[in-house]
Amino acid sequence: MRKRRGRECRKEAIEPYLNSFINYERYKYFPKKVDLNDFKNFLKLIGNPQRELSSSILIAGTNGKGSVAAILSSVLIHAGYRTGVYTSPHIFTYRERIKVNGKVISKDSFKTCINSVKPYLDNPYQKERRTFFEVLTTVAFLYFRDKKTDINIFEVGLGGRLDATNVVEPIVSVITSIGFDHTRILGRTLPEIAQEKCGIVRRKHALVSSEQHKNAMKIIERIAAKKKAYLITTSDINLKPYLLNDKGIHFSYKREKYFTPLTGKFQLENLRTAIAVLKVIENRGFSVSKEAIGQGLANCSWRGRFEIVSRKPIIILDGAHNPSALKEILKAVNEIYPQKKITVVFSCLRSKDKAAMANILESFAERIIITRIDSERASEIEELRRVFKTEIYERNNIKNAIILARRILKKDSLILVTGSIYLVSEALCVIEDK
Repeated sequence: MRKRRGRECRKEAIEPYLNSFINYERYKYFPKKVDLNDFKNFLKLIGNPQRELSSSILIAGTNGKGSVAAILSSVLIHAGYRTGVYTSPHIFTYRERIKVNGKVISKDSFKTCINSVKPYLDNPYQKERRTFFEVLTTVAFLYFRDKKTDINIFEVGLGGRLDATNVVEPIVSVITSIGFDHTRILGRTLPEIAQEKCGIVRRKHALVSSEQHKNAMKIIERIAAKKKAYLITTSDINLKPYLLNDKGIHFSYKREKYFTPLTGKFQLENLRTAIAVLKVIENRGFSVSKEAIGQGLANCSWRGRFEIVSRKPIIILDGAHNPSALKEILKAVNEIYPQKKITVVFSCLRSKDKAAMANILESFAERIIITRIDSERASEIEELRRVFKTEIYERNNIKNAIILARRILKKDSLILVTGSIYLVSEALCVIEDK
């Protein structure tokens, strides 16, 4: 386990100017209606920086987007390409969302980008309508353009069709695993959700899809056919794992052996998806050697996803924020630590399917401690208490929840902190500050 510095967990306050824009990430619910054309009109006013970008990859999906972006970024950097990555949400600082070659945009560079468009943003019309996410997306466009990146990777924030990132024209669109999340906005069935995700599919362009439930795949296939998109699935990526433990995954692909510190069986599909994308972009002139793949995978990391932050006792952090992701992380913990019982520290946002997540936790965990996230969107402890049928523990914040988890932990148990990336962020601050 790599050493960390306590200073990493000290969160950076969001600049007052940036926070003066509509920030749906702070609201209890995202809005149902979003007008992407209005954002396009704003971009037109500032010269359409998204059109000046080099080749881009656009990734939508319910789970796995961040991991696929991290894998692709690491491999492409080791292949010698200047690589821009835009992801969300962040753990410690909003600037984490924008990186070039793995380095977070500096405060000075961020201010330079903001100042270049501030006269437009300060227009009363724009000030009233632009969102926090749109402003950050705009900064990413400007930064990647100015840094003259060779390739850019954009993770869709929510859905696909109406997301701010969808103004990019990608050389390949990617749809990772689709499940139930944000159902109030995206739809209450897998076909409805898949329809929204498929908003990133481009006519006669490549589309890579992870393995999907048949109801979601039917929609993907239908839309790909309608748009004459070249659909590539992961079914032909014959990746064979031969060792999977708490250090990572060892696997073979095309007679070559690889290792990645990404942990958990669920990462196998993300690896297949990333490899499929690499095959597509090779046809677009991006040469990626076996050595670059090996080095990129070996040096890949994605914080807050099966992240082991302590060995004595074992403490795992994972931002599983919906029922399907929660089930996967609990299965992965059981597979890697079959002799260990699980004490879970849990909280989630108000918009999540709390009852379904409670059901899953009660099936896997020996003990459950519920707590509250420090967010306006957080579920209150009273709300969480109502969805659990078994006896649970309660603490008013993550620090006290972790203290309790350590105190009641038995020798044959481990601690899993999960339910939201916001909870993981707070846990990291508590654990790494010690």
